[in-house]
Amino acid sequence: MYLHQKHGSEVNIELDNNGADLRVSVGRETERIEVKGTKDTGISWGKLKVSSQQCYEALESRAARLYRVVDIDSATPRIYILEYDAHYRLVREPRWRAAAISTKGRIYPLRGARYRYDRPYDAVAEDEWAVGR
Repeated sequence: MYLHQKHGSEVNIELDNNGADLRVSVGRETERIEVKGTKDTGISWGKLKVSSQQCYEALESRAARLYRVVDIDSATPRIYILEYDAHYRLVREPRWRAAAISTKGRIYPLRGARYRYDRPYDAVAEDEWAVGR
């Protein structure tokens, strides 16, 4: 909405997928934008993170600009347009995201899984053994 209000119908907004979120074109000029949002009412520098190496390089080289959108749950969120070296610097810090591993199609889905025996020395009744039946 902000970009459409600022530039009118001349603006063309596309996904960037090369270190930034958006590629915004107005006429012959193109700008790459990384958008970071927060529910907080201020910039919240401690929570402002960049996850990928591509994004880090795009911002640090000034190939992309950082838009910090604050108070995103309100009716009137605000946007801070931040310039590298003027408003912020990036500090290297690893970040990792957990993703589920698909067991679909795996022959032995429990291979490598940890086993825990609560009572390994207890007797087992003969009818509880499933092997050999």
